[in-house]
Amino acid sequence: MGCTPRQLKDAKAARKLYRAIGSPSLENMKMILKQNLIEDCTVTTKDVETAERVFGPDVGTLKGKTVRKKSPIVKNDLIEIPPEILE
Repeated sequence: MGCTPRQLKDAKAARKLYRAIGSPSLENMKMILKQNLIEDCTVTTKDVETAERVFGPDVGTLKGKTVRKKSPIVKNDLIEIPPEILE
């Protein structure tokens, strides 16, 4: 991964904040940090990017926001069997 111990610590803090504010999308998380909507927040957008690179996508968020696809419709194609074959 190529991270220093400090970058790893900051990435863990970013992931903790990400979960604390309700797991927004990464773009929304970065916008929240850029607009300084959280006072005295030490997490930067670089920390969020590092967390995504080190830990990958958040599993809880993926499970919560991913929906199951509809199964394909099963067609019933019934054909008549001649009585000669049935005997």
